[in-house]
Order: sequence, then structure tokens, then C-alpha cells
Amino acid sequence: PGQLVYLSNVATAAPARRRGVARALVRYAVGLAPSLGASRVAVHAGTAAAAALYLGAGFLEVARETAAAGRARGEAPRTLYVLDC
Repeated sequence: PGQLVYLSNVATAAPARRRGVARALVRYAVGLAPSLGASRVAVHAGTAAAAALYLGAGFLEVARETAAAGRARGEAPRTLYVLDC
């Protein structure tokens, strides 16, 4: 299998939210991954909105962080999602 690309910090400005901008950014990054030698894209999500974005793009949930691990980082627990491309 090829390399794994990690997608980090997908965010949109408040006026751009709910307009498909984040979905387009994720789609673009996934489309670019094979040209970088990657066969998989991974991302962490810590909110329900982010989870819905990645699940809607075809990512699969592969691991969930424990509440204790999230607290240790001072953040909400995250879920890891992976997409084969």
C-alpha cells in the first residue's frame, strides 16, 4: 500500500460555514493525495459537525480517543477517520 496523508485543521471562516467550502476543501485534498503517493487519507475530528463532514465524504471511523486522553490534551476527545483513495 502507498503512504498515508494526514489532513489537519480543516476550518472555515464563520461567513463561509454551511456553504460547502469545507466539503470542497476535503474533496480537493483527497483528490490530491494520490499524486503525493498516498493511498489513504486520515483525519481527527473532535466535534459532531466535523464528524458529519468526514463521514459524508466517505471516511470511516477507525478509532476513538478516551475522555481521559482528551482531558490530558485539554480538549474534547477526538475520533480518527480514514478514507482509502
